[in-house]
Amino acid sequence: MENHRSLNITHILPLLLLCTLATACGGSIEPPQPVDQDGNPIPLPEPYDRWLLVRNTTPEPGPVALRPTIEVAFNDYINPRTFLTYGVINLQSGGIVINGNAQYIMTRKALYWTPNRNLEPDFHYNLNIAGASLRSVTNSPWLPPNPAQMPGYIADETIPSTNTPPLPPATWADVDAIFTARCASCHRDPDWQLNPLTHHSLVGQPSQQSDFPLVRSFDPSSSYLMHKILPDYPVRRFTLQPPPWAPDPSPLAPEQLAKIESWILLGAKP
Repeated sequence: MENHRSLNITHILPLLLLCTLATACGGSIEPPQPVDQDGNPIPLPEPYDRWLLVRNTTPEPGPVALRPTIEVAFNDYINPRTFLTYGVINLQSGGIVINGNAQYIMTRKALYWTPNRNLEPDFHYNLNIAGASLRSVTNSPWLPPNPAQMPGYIADETIPSTNTPPLPPATWADVDAIFTARCASCHRDPDWQLNPLTHHSLVGQPSQQSDFPLVRSFDPSSSYLMHKILPDYPVRRFTLQPPPWAPDPSPLAPEQLAKIESWILLGAKP
């Protein structure tokens, strides 16, 4: 297995060039417009309005811990039913394939991936997305990036591995404070006869507007509450919440959205 170790300068130079190019491009690995054999653009299939693309990856190419966490961010929300958490992302070094687990974070339109075992020190790894079945929530098809644009990493045993969660932990008290400040004037006014946005009225309760429950524990992407409060979420009935007629009609702040998603991701506990 010595052929995988990065001890030769001829192996290091291509990776340094890849790092330089990725940095110059801002870390984006978004692919160019696809073309046919004659160089003509391939149109997006009807009725879709754009491809599902990788927007960027973190960390940038270079040294990583033996048990890294890699974020792959997309240009649109993913249909969670179209990817397998075990096999959608992997790292490859020659014939060695490192699989792991991916967690979908809606508020970042991203998959957070961690390997199921340590990488081998000093080995070169290339990120691979095996996303043939990936679709956006509007069912737009996946356009794989050029493999040459995918980032490469060197496993470095001197870099400590971290287990930082993708979102800061949040409790029901955190979420309830958001609802009290931004939603209570309507939802908790008996004259409106709306869902009061209590723990009991949300968790495991059916939505009147979709087939999704309002809050499904551990699963933000299948919780209709998230569909209603994310400003650019493309699949929902009626208006974004808070609505235009609310005392403060502005969308919830990103940190508020992240707290609500984190609470659901951690089990939507009371």
